[in-house]
Amino acid sequence: HLPDTLSQATLFSYHLRPHSAGQGTGGRGKY
Repeated sequence: HLPDTLSQATLFSYHLRPHSAGQGTGGRGKY
């Protein structure tokens, strides 16, 4: 089980770098 802080950071990372390039803004969608 991941700590709450680490879990929050992971979720935040997913929002910054979505798996699909089409999601979110085009500029931030790219790695």
